[in-house]
Amino acid sequence: MNEKIEKITWEDSHFNIEGWIEFSEDFSIGECIVESYGKVIYEDENTIVITGNYIEENEHQIRQINGFVAIPKICIKERTTLKNG
Repeated sequence: MNEKIEKITWEDSHFNIEGWIEFSEDFSIGECIVESYGKVIYEDENTIVITGNYIEENEHQIRQINGFVAIPKICIKERTTLKNG
């Protein structure tokens, strides 16, 4: 299993939850920048998957994760390795 812990800064999609809003030619939504921290559990050419909660398999329990986030690499603005190996 990969032992990398990373901070990933990425742009997420977002939407309006307020109901009807004024819409004009000057409409602007801004960015939704997210910082995620966790252990890299999967990565391919398009996606990286991290988890913040991980149990390594041992004689008392099986390997487990509790929650994960899958981030499209096209959305990543910055990756920082906090622990490598």
